[in-house]
Amino acid sequence: MNTTQFLRGMGIGVAVGAAISMAVTPRAKSMRKSPAGKAIKAVSEVMDNITDAMGL
Repeated sequence: MNTTQFLRGMGIGVAVGAAISMAVTPRAKSMRKSPAGKAIKAVSEVMDNITDAMGL
């Protein structure tokens, strides 16, 4: 197994897990205004940046 393949698989797994977690979690209107909502948005942006950097 190649290190690049491993990191790509790991990145895809994290991205899919985060997407499923966000899809399953119930959304509250106050969630968008709270610090937790901002943190979730920041994490999703970081994951997008990582997947873009990996070329996926």
